[in-house]
Order: sequence, then C-alpha cells, then structure tokens
Amino acid sequence: MKTDTFRGEERNIAVGGEVWMPQQTLGVRGGFSKNTAGEGHTLLSGGASLALRHGTYVDVYASRGDMVRHGWGLSLRVTF
Repeated sequence: MKTDTFRGEERNIAVGGEVWMPQQTLGVRGGFSKNTAGEGHTLLSGGASLALRHGTYVDVYASRGDMVRHGWGLSLRVTF
C-alpha cells in the first residue's frame, strides 16, 4: 500500500537478519530496505549489541540512505 509522506509517496519493502555468538554476549545485524514507489530510495543498515550482563545491553547502529534516512545511534537497554 502506498503512503503519502512529506517526502512523497512511499511503499517500503525490507529484509534483515541478526545473529548472536554462541556465548550470547555479542550480536550483529544488518538490513536493507527499498522504497518501491516514488524515487525508489534504498537504505542499508547494520548494528551490534553487546551484553554487559544478563538483561543489560549496549546497542549501536548505523544506517546509510538518502538525506533524511541516515545516521547512527547508541543506547543502553535493560530488559526483564
């Protein structure tokens, strides 16, 4: 389904994956998305998660696409 946004029409398709090392201390992920409407922008992304202890993680990601959809991030995540 197409959606009108401030950047024009969008209809996105995406695929990605994640894998964790056997000790469950480090995970890496990557993905790809493409706007199949409008100008057809693509976005590549990747990231990693480091388990500090059970339920506490440091996450980092980077994405590369058009001017609006690129950047990086760093977070501390606590799960229960």
